[in-house]
Amino acid sequence: MTEEKTLLFLYKISENVGQVAERIEKQFFNDPQSVLVNGRLILEEILKLVYEKEGQFYYENLTLQERIDKIGRLSDIDDDVIYRLHLIRKSGNKGAHNIVINALNQALVVHRNLYEIGKWYLEVFGDDVHFMAPPYQEPKPPIGTTKEEIELLVKSELEKMFQQNKDEPKEEEKETFVQTLVKRDGKENKSFLVKQLRRLEESSKEAVEGLHSFSHFKEYMHVEREIQQELLTVLEETHCKNNAQLILLCGSVGDGKSHLLSYLNVKHSNVFKYFSVHNDATESFDPTKNSLDTLADVLYEFNDEQISKSSKKLILAINLGVLNNFLESKYARHFTKLKKFILQTNVFDGNKVVQNNKDIHFNLLSFSDYHLFELTNKEPHSKYFSELLMKITARTEENPFYIAYQLDRKNLEKNYPVLVNYEWLQKKQVQEGLIQLLIRATIQYKLIISTRTLLNFIHDILVPPSLFDVGDMLTPKQIIETNILYLLFQSKDRSQVLKVIHELDPIHIRNQQLDELLIELNGTTNVLTLATKYFNDHDVITFVESIFSDSKDKQNKYIQLDEFFIRLAFFFISDLKNVFYSDVYRQYLIDLYHYNKGELQKLLPLYRNIIKIIYEWKGTPEKDYMYIEQLSKTLWMAQKVMIVPKPEQMNKRVAETLHRFTENIFVFFESNGETVKLELDYPLYELIQRLLMGYRPNKKDKEDAIKFVECIESILRANYGAKEVVFYHLSTNKHYVLNYTESFGTYEFGRKL
Repeated sequence: MTEEKTLLFLYKISENVGQVAERIEKQFFNDPQSVLVNGRLILEEILKLVYEKEGQFYYENLTLQERIDKIGRLSDIDDDVIYRLHLIRKSGNKGAHNIVINALNQALVVHRNLYEIGKWYLEVFGDDVHFMAPPYQEPKPPIGTTKEEIELLVKSELEKMFQQNKDEPKEEEKETFVQTLVKRDGKENKSFLVKQLRRLEESSKEAVEGLHSFSHFKEYMHVEREIQQELLTVLEETHCKNNAQLILLCGSVGDGKSHLLSYLNVKHSNVFKYFSVHNDATESFDPTKNSLDTLADVLYEFNDEQISKSSKKLILAINLGVLNNFLESKYARHFTKLKKFILQTNVFDGNKVVQNNKDIHFNLLSFSDYHLFELTNKEPHSKYFSELLMKITARTEENPFYIAYQLDRKNLEKNYPVLVNYEWLQKKQVQEGLIQLLIRATIQYKLIISTRTLLNFIHDILVPPSLFDVGDMLTPKQIIETNILYLLFQSKDRSQVLKVIHELDPIHIRNQQLDELLIELNGTTNVLTLATKYFNDHDVITFVESIFSDSKDKQNKYIQLDEFFIRLAFFFISDLKNVFYSDVYRQYLIDLYHYNKGELQKLLPLYRNIIKIIYEWKGTPEKDYMYIEQLSKTLWMAQKVMIVPKPEQMNKRVAETLHRFTENIFVFFESNGETVKLELDYPLYELIQRLLMGYRPNKKDKEDAIKFVECIESILRANYGAKEVVFYHLSTNKHYVLNYTESFGTYEFGRKL
């Protein structure tokens, strides 16, 4: 039996590359130093092909290092790939010109990197769109090698490794890695940190997801979510079963389905390899078929006739809209078992989290149940936002952003705006404030925040839209307008997220505490003393002093200072924390938490308030009566309408922190035997609270509160044909009643006492 060699798939690149790869596999243990030299030959051949594929001129007169750097600048190639190319190049130089002491160890490194480069090339430039590289396997000694020969080989290599000095100092090695990772690319990228932050933009190549590619950068940036562990548990439970297994991973566009599948494919291939994957958002379709035709083909082995015979294992990543369309299509009659299962999970019911999501053949997980923040009995938190911010700001040598920042600190002015902003983002108070702003944007404005839009948002609040040269002296106005707090609240045209955050700018808030702060600020002759009084942060105090200590253009400065102080207070004065969050917002979070916990008794005040406003919305002449029509300027018709709270029973949840929940509150009433549902989102909740305080709704309020209006109309329809109608003559304050006598089938009209 012949043993499969990992690098033989490189024949798919070219015959020459394949032959050298085969030579490497054969010579690996006999002559490991030659592996380094042959690795460089493969590198040169692949680099020529890349230049050709990219339509670039191949620079024969340049060194190999210069060619790699050149193609890195001319083409949109992942920095992780450039790093691997340089690593193979350097190892090849050592193999060609030196006696390499730890050749076997370095040969293993080159072998793995040749595999990664070959895999990358075929996925990006190869002709086979369905290409999938074989699993990586380290080279094994030739069949027939004795145990003694292996032990002798290992012993010899270990002795050489212990005897040698390290090839390069650690600091120099780190610097070389950084320079390939964050190399300078002209004037705009004189900052290493700016280049790294560019990777967060939505236009970056890092935004593209592929099932079989997961770069080093994406791996570093990956943050685990609750749904990841749940999906992994399902994979581990089902991969060894003999019957058909379909895992439905449902959600909406941009929620992270593709990223999660890519991560599991790379990091948990031991179980993931047993499943086929179909992603309805990214798969290419037969041009003669629409998406539903394709879906029916993909799910063929799960139809009613085939499912009991099949052993297929499939992960279907699908948007809820497409799934609903499929269940309503002509194909659904062949998938009655699947349809019944999906409907039982309540995945399309917005007021419930998914339930009963497992059976003998099917598992369903919905991203709609999992949010980027958690509800608690105090205030919401976001483990995901927090960990993602820490990935960017952590002071570790594994963090490419921090490494780039350190290099910039050596080479750039300490007040360079991007460096100042990065330092501010590292502060706990700033991170916590940002997290709460993002949660508020989600709840109050129904902003949908994906990981990609979040990363783009971080880029936009750190990197000003117009970068100054590193040597420029900035005016105080420019320093303010390139600061993270200004970029956060004054950049509404840069993205939808920043447009919403602009609406949450704390300068829009006016109350006694903030007015007193502004009076004190405008009455002081020493801004620094006031800053020291309120802000226990050296960087903040230094920043305020550097900008506002000069008395020139005092009027304009103090206008900016007012706004800047309020924003600083939002992040850095803990005693004023509650000032920036309205009582309505806090109460909504409390009611939302109780609703999702199943603690319905705590929602009784909310139900009573809504019923009160329902009557007042239409007008109520007396208790339990509601105006239903205006007959003339002074004559109104009303009827008795009984509204009783009838909350839907929900299972009480024990967990204090909720990861799965609905973002809206669903309330239910009974009127004249009919059940009426009202979906209460934050804008409607806020309007109801304002009405309770005496606010009178205008035409726009009534147009915006369409769900509330529909709820009232449903209640009136339930009471249509009431046996008693009352007429109120407002100018005379007289009431008349029209009663229906059922036994005689007649109406009686009279004065109501």
